[in-house]
Amino acid sequence: VLWGAVHGVALAVQRWFDERRAGARDHVAAPDSGARRPATVASWILTFHLVVLAWIPFRAESLDQAADMFTGLFTGPLGGGLDLVAVALIVAALGAQLIPNDLVATVRGRIAAADPLLQGAALGVWIALVAALGPEGVAPFIYFQF
Repeated sequence: VLWGAVHGVALAVQRWFDERRAGARDHVAAPDSGARRPATVASWILTFHLVVLAWIPFRAESLDQAADMFTGLFTGPLGGGLDLVAVALIVAALGAQLIPNDLVATVRGRIAAADPLLQGAALGVWIALVAALGPEGVAPFIYFQF
């Protein structure tokens, strides 16, 4: 219920702001410049964080547990429970977005041209790394708790 209420209130606030912005645009002669305006980017960031934070009470077993999770996010240096491996993976994933397309095509071509035995060995190493660094067991399906 809380999860739905957060989304409902956020949607109402967003529509209220859209109505105000549309009214303000009626009085402005210049057309809207598009999706890269700072206000639009800020709204994307705000929406992402609101949705992600709203998952905490959805997943928590009680409001006390949700409060503990929120407290854990914002206590201590950089959130208290900082996992350097997770931070490194996030930075790497964000940095991967900056890789030029021609570099990706070049690497893809070199991998395709490599010896199949080498390709198989690399795939085996990759699978072993995923298995070693991943969680143990099978995560329970989130909706089984309902």
